[in-house]
Amino acid sequence: MSGNGSQRISVQSAPLKNLIVSVEKGEYRIPQFQRDYVWEASKVVTLFDSVYQEYPIGSFFLWKAGRDQNRLFRHAIHEGIPEIKDDDDVFFILDGQQRITSLYVALKGLILCDIDYSRICFDCKEERFTHRTPDNTRYVSVSEVWGSNAMRLALTLPEEHRDAFMRCWERLQTYPVSLVTVSDKNLESVCVIFRRINQSGKRLGRFDLIAAMTYDPAFD
Repeated sequence: MSGNGSQRISVQSAPLKNLIVSVEKGEYRIPQFQRDYVWEASKVVTLFDSVYQEYPIGSFFLWKAGRDQNRLFRHAIHEGIPEIKDDDDVFFILDGQQRITSLYVALKGLILCDIDYSRICFDCKEERFTHRTPDNTRYVSVSEVWGSNAMRLALTLPEEHRDAFMRCWERLQTYPVSLVTVSDKNLESVCVIFRRINQSGKRLGRFDLIAAMTYDPAFD
């Protein structure tokens, strides 16, 4: 334990909806040294299946940066995300960018990298996810399950599909995510953390690792 009573790393559980709200409000950002979004639709389908089956999807590592780092971000999603102000408090995503982006674009029904994520659907008959055109009868876009009109939509579904729809709605609302936050760290330390996280999991390309080790705010 630290003798000065300060804690530089914290772990908390929060519902998925809190994570999505934080992204929407611009509180969670992607640092410039992160790689681009690369997931294909099939991986997003599997991710949502894990949420529905209440399987773990891994922790999300965040860096609570000082306000002097507020320009150390790049846009992965433009639609609906406010601009950062100099006095905003920002958390940068060190690990979990692909998962967070996937969850956000599907739940919001956005288009990213020429893929229409409103076509990520919940199959109310088989109780699984798929990538296809929704029909709001058997196949319902997860963005509709998540949206403000979900309860109204549920009443229009065939009776045999309503229970599955409501289970999907509830699990999306209540699924717990694990947030690991580091604070009081400078950019150099954060780049080390980023490199170690990614070297211990799925290996990044040589360029990604060099970019993380040599990143400087003055160079894009």
